[in-house]
Amino acid sequence: MSERVTRRGFTQAGMAAFAFGSLPVLDAAASPLLDAQTAAPLDAKVLDVRPYQLMCVVCRIGEGRDADLGDEKLSRLLAAVRSYPKVPLRLRMNADSVYQYQNSGRTDDTPEGDLFNEKRDLDILQKLGLVPGDTRPAIDMFERLLAEVPTAKGICGYGTTTADLWRGCP
Repeated sequence: MSERVTRRGFTQAGMAAFAFGSLPVLDAAASPLLDAQTAAPLDAKVLDVRPYQLMCVVCRIGEGRDADLGDEKLSRLLAAVRSYPKVPLRLRMNADSVYQYQNSGRTDDTPEGDLFNEKRDLDILQKLGLVPGDTRPAIDMFERLLAEVPTAKGICGYGTTTADLWRGCP
């Protein structure tokens, strides 16, 4: 998205709409501003993803992979985002009891181990300025990721490893 809305602009637009009585209903067929790409598909639902999975999608595309990213869940995520870039993504992970409501369990963990997976997800969230459970459109999530995380060094892999479990991605 090239144009951001400030709080002040959002509030002014809301007050203007309130002053006129109601907001107009946007219909994709009737409005010239909406097209097939901006109109939400009827079956669009929130996709739950781990923060590291966003990094994996970017890294694997950077390796030259296309639709098949080598992991079924990542390939499905990429296909969903390509078909509808504004699909809502909810960041879920194992953190602690404060974020228990969004705990995704250990099923999507990589073989490096529990602590490695938790640290990697928390590092990515910290760099993105988000918390577990945040939900944003996919295009915004990837834009933020590319702007705030210039390299995977120190997140998905480390210069020195003390054990194979902390090896991470190459």
